Amino acid sequence: MLVLAVALAGCSRQPERRTLVLAMEQDVLTLDPHQHEDSVTHSVLANVYDSLVAFDPQMRIVAALAVGWSNPTDLTWRFRLRPGVRFHDGRALTAADVKYSLERARRMRTAPLLHALERVDVLDATTLELATRVPEPVLLNKLAGVGIVPDGTPDPLVRAVGTGAYRVVDREPAVSLRLEANEGWWGGAPSIPGAVFRVIPDSLRRGAALARGEIHLARELTRSHLAGAGEDVRFVSYPGL
Repeated sequence: MLVLAVALAGCSRQPERRTLVLAMEQDVLTLDPHQHEDSVTHSVLANVYDSLVAFDPQMRIVAALAVGWSNPTDLTWRFRLRPGVRFHDGRALTAADVKYSLERARRMRTAPLLHALERVDVLDATTLELATRVPEPVLLNKLAGVGIVPDGTPDPLVRAVGTGAYRVVDREPAVSLRLEANEGWWGGAPSIPGAVFRVIPDSLRRGAALARGEIHLARELTRSHLAGAGEDVRFVSYPGL
């Protein structure tokens, strides 16, 4: 269960476009989508890197970089990529990028998600086929956790380049991470122009910053952390994985 506290002060029926400031209890561990197994890091980097499929708010699998897929045999999955997708550096997404990403992910911390994957074959620029060693009925759920990077992305990762709704602008480790909207995102230009993720490990400090209006949203708080916040703060909780 994820619990969020949201500052309501200044909200209106038609909120202005402004940078969203969020407070987290820890920093992201890395900007590499394949080098961690951390939920906080994944929740932040999911704004930067898209996966083949994703979970919607009701925890249902929906299309992301793949617009169609089939499971023609127990050991075969075929995916058709979304046309017209580009990485943050302008390169067009192709099946070769997905193949490289999945094979890269198998060598890194995300390897447990792909333990059944045996082979990735590029059929054409927008179609690829995955072969598994054994039947893998929850493969789609696992693929939702694997971000796609450009073919040839080095290890260690030097620059965060994805196809996501936001691109990384600046990072000060243990302090903050700044993202800006990717106006050319395949899902449409984001309504929020940018976001700053601030690292505030102490719950009381996060609560105080929220009560003062320094941040708009904070993770993992209780009402005891929000003395003096009054009715300007709303709590939101929802189930996660």
